[in-house]
Amino acid sequence: MRYPGQVNDEVRRQELGSSRNVPAGQGGEGVTHQCDISLGSGIGGEHDRTPIDNRIGIKHIVNMIHNVDNTSLCRDVLSQLFLVTTLMSADMQRGLAERGLTQTRAQVLWVLGGAERMTQAELAAELKVTPRNVTTLIDALEETGFVRRTAHPTDRRAAVIVLTAKGQKSFARLQSETTEFAKLLFGNLSERDLKTLQGILHDVATKLTELAKETGGR
Repeated sequence: MRYPGQVNDEVRRQELGSSRNVPAGQGGEGVTHQCDISLGSGIGGEHDRTPIDNRIGIKHIVNMIHNVDNTSLCRDVLSQLFLVTTLMSADMQRGLAERGLTQTRAQVLWVLGGAERMTQAELAAELKVTPRNVTTLIDALEETGFVRRTAHPTDRRAAVIVLTAKGQKSFARLQSETTEFAKLLFGNLSERDLKTLQGILHDVATKLTELAKETGGR
């Protein structure tokens, strides 16, 4: 049962009888709400003195009292996420452009740096793009000296893609800068907070992947 702030205590006692007070919270319009929850058993006027948080989850009680509508908060969080992704994308594009790379080409270097060598078909599967798109990417990276094609040891039809010395240097720089950037953003967070953030971002990524599949299937 919910009451506007400053409701007369005597009126509450008349309505609820013996009760326990739940601290006031803020309503959706910034109005303070006060609530008394009766623990009466209804037998002979006696009342159950069992602690309320042992009978019903206190969080559930608070949510029930205040009827929390977090739609506005969800929008605020999404706005913050948009801002973060926009800022990070712009910063990444500037840094990569200075080295003659795009985000997609840098992703190829990142994948190759971890695997050392891959066929174009393997790269296409890893990047989730068509073989034709990979061919275009490798052509551009080969022309700019980041990768080179080598003969496949057993399949004459396939080429193995490896990083050149320039590509290896760029990959090492990407690794180092990624590590430093991660420390700059999250170095002050506790392990618990990092794991919480990691879980939230994982859930967001999973949801976005599901939505993309649903949209693509239409």
